[in-house]
Amino acid sequence: MSTATSSATITPINSASSPPTPKVIIIGAGLSGLAIAHGLRRHDIPFTICEKESTPRDRNWGVTISWAVPFLAKCLPPELFARLQECQPDIRLNNAAEGKESLLIRDGATGQPLIEPSFPGTRRLQIKRTRRIWGEALLEHGGEGVRYGKVLVGIDTPDEGEYKGKVVGRFEDGSCEVGDVLIGTDGGSSFALWLDEKINPSVDVGCHPKKMYSGILILDKPDLERPETWVFYVLSTWPKEEGVTYGKDDDLLEEYRRRMDGWGDPYRKVADWIPEGTKVRPILGGLKVFAPKERWNNRDGRVTIGGDAAHSMTFHRGQGGNNALRDAERFVGAMVEVKEGLRSLKDAVDAYDQDVFERGLNEVDMSSKQTHAFHDYKAFLQSPLMKHGIKPTANLGSS
Repeated sequence: MSTATSSATITPINSASSPPTPKVIIIGAGLSGLAIAHGLRRHDIPFTICEKESTPRDRNWGVTISWAVPFLAKCLPPELFARLQECQPDIRLNNAAEGKESLLIRDGATGQPLIEPSFPGTRRLQIKRTRRIWGEALLEHGGEGVRYGKVLVGIDTPDEGEYKGKVVGRFEDGSCEVGDVLIGTDGGSSFALWLDEKINPSVDVGCHPKKMYSGILILDKPDLERPETWVFYVLSTWPKEEGVTYGKDDDLLEEYRRRMDGWGDPYRKVADWIPEGTKVRPILGGLKVFAPKERWNNRDGRVTIGGDAAHSMTFHRGQGGNNALRDAERFVGAMVEVKEGLRSLKDAVDAYDQDVFERGLNEVDMSSKQTHAFHDYKAFLQSPLMKHGIKPTANLGSS
């Protein structure tokens, strides 16, 4: 988020004085942004949620949540939280009832289980469906939904003049939003039936002596009775190699199949089954890892961040979604404290930032270590997944 200036005319929410209840500007309509919006609405705290995409984007992927489920329940209204199963790739699956609240890690060479860490509430969410359901729910009862096509180009925090003490978000279209605090949350046939029965419905991944990770995940079941319509996706990673780069248009299907030689089922069978012509795309620039080395300047509590904007971690320990939702619950809690007069805006955001910073720093480090362990078979048995499973590493307290 930059600090560019603009000459756009500003229409304040309340130009007379700062309201006792903070007005929040949310940047980004991903899981954490939408969870924050719903949490604020539950507490009658005004907000505007802005998304840079002009329409909900077509890209789709999945995210695993586990220990963050109770925190998500604090943000979503009860009737929306009750629909969480609708956000899954398989909307019929009751993870708890079927004993599937776990991640399955296999020996890639044999296909045999190495470890199956579990945690109450573990489930897989399909991002595209989840964003649609949560976004549409914002419109219920006459509420305002996501403002699409709002590309943030600057943030002002004036210390004098008409908007003293406020935060002003400026957008590419020339419009502005004025509030008390801005949070940036803008940082996946019969064979299908066989595969559906063979793999863990939450996460099924393997670690191979070839210094390689591969995972098979269910993305969608558009027609539950027609397996030929089901969509699976595969994630594979290996250490960077000197002099080897991949472009955005490179077709890596043959490269993927070559690297899967020596893997056991179900991974080898999947590699053989993928139809010719299927586009296999590289993760451009490698996996994105980010954690600030020191706390960000929140401009006296008027600007902060959450989710991937605060801690972008690899997916190898399945903690990105959990931490993003924990951020959402913590931010909503901070705004409630301000509304109830328990803390000043600066003190509440300072406390939120400290939690996000410390927890994010630790989780990014742990996830990075897990990534390296998946690429080092001999070290895998001493990795964070083997020692800690999918439990949070931070003390979350009773809140």
